[in-house]
Amino acid sequence: MTHLLLAVIYLSFISLGLPDALLGSAWPTMYPQLDVPVSYAGIVSMVISVGTIVSSLQSDRLTRRFGPGRVTAASVCLTAAALFGFSVSSSFWMLCLWAIPYGLGAGSVDAALNNYVALHYASRHMSWLHCMWGVGATAGPYIMGFALAGGQGWNMGYRAVGLLQLLLTALLIVTLPLWRRTGADAVIVATGGCSYPSTGSTGDGYRFARECGHQVTELRPALVPFETGEPWVKDLQGLSLRNVRVRIRTGKKVLYEEFGEMLFTHYGVSGPLILSASSLVSGRMEQFPMSMEIDLKPAMTPEQLDRRILRDFEENRNRQFKNGVQKLFPGKLLPVMVSLSGIHPDKKINEITREERRNFAALIKSLPMTLTGLRDFNEAIITRGGVSVKEINPSTMESRLVQGLYFAGEVLDVDALTGGFNLQIAWSTGYLAGDSVR
Repeated sequence: MTHLLLAVIYLSFISLGLPDALLGSAWPTMYPQLDVPVSYAGIVSMVISVGTIVSSLQSDRLTRRFGPGRVTAASVCLTAAALFGFSVSSSFWMLCLWAIPYGLGAGSVDAALNNYVALHYASRHMSWLHCMWGVGATAGPYIMGFALAGGQGWNMGYRAVGLLQLLLTALLIVTLPLWRRTGADAVIVATGGCSYPSTGSTGDGYRFARECGHQVTELRPALVPFETGEPWVKDLQGLSLRNVRVRIRTGKKVLYEEFGEMLFTHYGVSGPLILSASSLVSGRMEQFPMSMEIDLKPAMTPEQLDRRILRDFEENRNRQFKNGVQKLFPGKLLPVMVSLSGIHPDKKINEITREERRNFAALIKSLPMTLTGLRDFNEAIITRGGVSVKEINPSTMESRLVQGLYFAGEVLDVDALTGGFNLQIAWSTGYLAGDSVR
C-alpha cells in the first residue's frame, strides 16, 4: 500500500506540472483573441503566483486539520475547475478571475505533498517527486500544441488538461484511505531481528529502515547451531559435554578456539561454545570448507592422557577394548569413540599396540567433525547485520537521515557473543532512545 500511495503522489506531481507551461505555449494564440497586449500574460502569471503563495502559506494549517489526502484531492479539483474556467473564458478579466483558484490549487498540492513525502519516505523520493513535475511540465505544451495543430484552439487544450485533473481527483478520492497514518513526534523502531519469526519478529524493522532511506547490512542468523556431516552425530543426540575445548579450522588456519560446554543434536552441534563460534565464522562458511575438533580431555597434555589410558589398560588388560575404556567417556559417547578408534571392539586390551593406543589418545584430544552449514533464523538467537550504525547518532540513537526516527536493539547492526551481551545491547539502546525522545 505504501508503494501504491507513492505512485498516486507521483501522478499528483505530474498533474501539478501539466498546467504550468500551458499559458506560455498558448498565449501567442490567446492574446489576439482576447484583444490584449502580449505583455498581459505577466498579469495572469502574477495572479496565479499570488494564489500559489497564499495557499502554500496556509497548506500546513489545512493539512493538519483535514489531512494531506483531502487537501490534495480538493486542490487538484480546484485546479481542474480553474482549467475548465480558462477553457470557457471569453475575456481577459475572466481569465484573471479563474487564475485565482488555479494558483490556490497548485500551491496547496505542492506544499502538502512535499511535506508528506519528506516525513514518510526516503529523501531520494523528493528528487523523483520533482522529476515527475518536470514530466508534467513537458507534457502540458505537447497537449496544447496537439489541440492547436488540430484546429481545436487553445480552449480545447485547457479543457483536455482539466479533464486529466478531474480524473486524478477521482483517483485521489478513491485512495483517501491510504493516507490515514497516525502522526507522532517521534518513532522508535525496536522490532528485533529475523530470529524466532514465530514470535512475530519477521524483520519488519529492516523494511521500515530501507523505506526511510537507511542502509541495511547483510542479514545472517547468529548464535545458531551448526549442522555436521558425520552420521554418528545422531547417536549422540541430547548428549551434553562439559569442560571440553572446541577448535574450528579452515585448512590449517584456526578461526575459533574456546573452552566450555556443548551439546549434540540430531543434525549437528549446539550449546554455548558452538553458538559463540557461529557468530564468528558465519560469514565465511559459504567461502571456505570448515572442520571442527573437540578436545574431550583439555586438562591433560597428550603425555598425561597417554599415561591415563595406560593405567586403564593395565587395570583391564584381559578385557575387550569396548569394555576397558568405560571410565573415559559418557555412556552415549563410548560406542562412537570405540568405532572411530579403528580398534576392533572385541580386541583384547593386552593385544593393542602402542601405535593404536597413541592414535586413540590423539582421537580423544582431537575428535574431528565436518561443518556443513548453520541452522536458519528459526533457531538463531540473534540476527547478525541490520541498520548501519554509521547512520545512527550513538548519543541519542536517532537517525542521521530522518529527524524523529530512532532505532534500538537487534534491528541495529550490532551483535555480540552469548553471555547476556546482546540483551545488554537491547536494554541500553532502548533506554537511550526512550530517554532521548522524552
